Amino acid sequence: MKIIALVGLFLTKMRAKMGHAESMFKLGKMHHFGQGAKASEKEALIWYKKAAGAGNVKALNNIGMILEDQGWSGHVDEDSDRNPLKWLRKGAELGDPAAMYNLARCLDNGWWTTAPATDSDDFDLWVEQNNQVVFKWYSKAADLGVVPAMCSLGYIYLRGWGVPQSDASAAHWFSLAAASGDQVALKELNALKRKKP
Repeated sequence: MKIIALVGLFLTKMRAKMGHAESMFKLGKMHHFGQGAKASEKEALIWYKKAAGAGNVKALNNIGMILEDQGWSGHVDEDSDRNPLKWLRKGAELGDPAAMYNLARCLDNGWWTTAPATDSDDFDLWVEQNNQVVFKWYSKAADLGVVPAMCSLGYIYLRGWGVPQSDASAAHWFSLAAASGDQVALKELNALKRKKP
């Protein structure tokens, strides 16, 4: 079994070194998750960045996720290669559903963004604009079948975060997520049904 894994790693590495984008991405994943190669975020980032440079859009999401997991903090320019949002935004704009969801999730949680001071006149505008961006990317991801994005939209409508509060819209999104097996969405959907007079 070990020999087969080594041969697989060797062939993947050879194709990656010849410029095959999907092999670069696969090699990045092998290092990222320690499956068939030594686990190494550093090696994973190297191969994901090469894959992204060769046109593999999924690699952009994985770069963003590694950088998020590394706990980047502090003030870094938006264009910095260490900023997870840079990679997630690029992946989202190029149509990757996972990047759309993860970009919305990071923004929704207030990560990686610098808000004006809460007593600033700009704070409310910033919150409103951030909510619009979050809603946009959750919506796009949900429309492409990303179940956690559907559940997130359910919560957005349930709470009225940046949209008019709507139990009917919340139920719609929770229902779609629940139909795909999301147990949290099912729980929320049942709670909404009990809430109705």
